[in-house]
Amino acid sequence: MKQTRKRLGDLIVDAGLITEEQLQEVLSDKLNNVKIGEALLQKGFITEQQLIEVLEVQLEIPHISLYGYPFETNLFSLISKETASRNLVVPLRKEGDKLLVAMADPMDFFAIDDLRLSTGFQIEKVIATRDDIIRAINKYYDMDEDFEELVDANDADNSQEESLTDETSPI
Repeated sequence: MKQTRKRLGDLIVDAGLITEEQLQEVLSDKLNNVKIGEALLQKGFITEQQLIEVLEVQLEIPHISLYGYPFETNLFSLISKETASRNLVVPLRKEGDKLLVAMADPMDFFAIDDLRLSTGFQIEKVIATRDDIIRAINKYYDMDEDFEELVDANDADNSQEESLTDETSPI
């Protein structure tokens, strides 16, 4: 039997967080490129925590707090910073041919397919807040960039020191 997927707006109405009228208002007002969950958050009809709880209960996708999470930093090389920022996703754990990722929008099937194709792994997902994911992206992806800048700056300093030493050495 084929299971039909309920739309997020209907799930939120079913959970009693908004009325059908509020849903229709958001649907008529929102821009095409804005997702329904984001539009409901912008209108102030729901909180991000309420959105996560609906997704967690209705879709049986677990929620995770990334605060203090023991990230495997080598996994960040599997997903580019651009992809992570665009899709609000961070890698958490790799087990065999599966990659567990935290996503702000676990119903973004285009992002999931993109990750599957670009990494070669089957994607398993958990829900995390936008803020947690953005904080992780900024911390762990920028850490690599900061390290590369530090190495580049150190190499430049060393080559400058060598040229000064050779020219000014009395021997």
